[in-house]
Amino acid sequence: MKRRARGEPGTRSGGLFALLLALGIGLLAGWYVAGVTGDASGVPKAGQRPVAETAGLREQLDAALGELEVLRTLREVDRQALELVRSELAVQNDHMAELEESLRFYRSLIAPQGGSGGLSLREAELLATEDSQRYVLRVVVQQVARKHEKVEGTVSIVIAGTQAGEPTSYALEEISSELDADALTLRFRYFQSIEGHIVLPEGFQPESISVMAEAEKPRAMKAQREFPWHLQERFTHVGQ
Repeated sequence: MKRRARGEPGTRSGGLFALLLALGIGLLAGWYVAGVTGDASGVPKAGQRPVAETAGLREQLDAALGELEVLRTLREVDRQALELVRSELAVQNDHMAELEESLRFYRSLIAPQGGSGGLSLREAELLATEDSQRYVLRVVVQQVARKHEKVEGTVSIVIAGTQAGEPTSYALEEISSELDADALTLRFRYFQSIEGHIVLPEGFQPESISVMAEAEKPRAMKAQREFPWHLQERFTHVGQ
């Protein structure tokens, strides 16, 4: 068991509590003796605690109570400071995670030694909105190569699921006024982020997102993946 270091607030509070208890007992005893052994003239009998001593005990008690309140205040300040430090550390950790995520993303743009490169698709990302039928979708298409040339092509995205108990799918252009044919045209050298709102038809239950990217220049390239319908709290810190 870890021993509490001497001088810590908890140790000092315990000592003060014992002191307060002793002072309180002494003060009560003084009052009791003064009330029981005093005669009608107010002159204490033999063995009665003097009034001056009782007053001294009261002063010590007040001083101890004051110090205890100070210690309680310091303890609260320490607790709030610790919470602040923990909050700052959490923010710094999130920032470091974002930087590491970005670093991995940009490293992934470079093909491995001897690799032929080509198109690559990052996992589709989805955010919910206040409207239960409205979502924000982001798809990132990237070129993995040692020598990056301008890529030109198109990307198609299909949302699949069920409606009225039957398998149903919708092309992205059918459920988004923002992601039209022009938005789905690929023109990039390193990567391209395709992002916009989609509105699901009433009664449609989405299950997956299929993405296919096709490039015509600088040469014919193709990448295709299917992702589960999965909501996130925020977009990753890449492709922005």
